[in-house]
Amino acid sequence: MAEKFKVHIEAERFIHNELGSVAFHLMQLVHTKIAEDDKEGIGLLMIACLTFFAFEVEAQVNFVGWKVFGDDWKEREKLERKINILCAKLAIKKRLD
Repeated sequence: MAEKFKVHIEAERFIHNELGSVAFHLMQLVHTKIAEDDKEGIGLLMIACLTFFAFEVEAQVNFVGWKVFGDDWKEREKLERKINILCAKLAIKKRLD
């Protein structure tokens, strides 16, 4: 009989990865429903998908801000201001098109 071992691993998990996975999964469900011409509940799936994408964008911005500014990053700032701060710091020209 094989020996059993208890293993403990510490790892950092970041919410933007989880939000993106959920958004992608919901998007796939929407595409499947469209392909199968199944319109029941599709609007709710689309709203959920867009909501998760919106949260993912903000979580991505906060992740980059934390990596660039460390504990000085202010997560509670308005999203547009955070994007402007990051663009200025990283010398990125913001495009709106």
